[in-house]
Amino acid sequence: MKRSWNETRWIDRFLLQKLGLSNRNNFHKRIQSDAAFAQKVEWQQKTYQIIRISGRRKLKKEIQQIEAHLLGSNGDQKLKNQIYNI
Repeated sequence: MKRSWNETRWIDRFLLQKLGLSNRNNFHKRIQSDAAFAQKVEWQQKTYQIIRISGRRKLKKEIQQIEAHLLGSNGDQKLKNQIYNI
């Protein structure tokens, strides 16, 4: 279990670009020599992408709700003008 956790942390550091040159080189060598490890890296990278996309969608929805509230037909006209003039 500890090895798996350490690998996951190592992959995280790689994907977040927090590895030094020596560790990056070792990481690339491991990907090329260990197909199971390479697959784990690929799945972790896809997971990060899904999380990032999901977060962006959620943020976009929240912004649209705020915009609808502020700029909708019941919104304050003075506030609308101030926002549009920014």
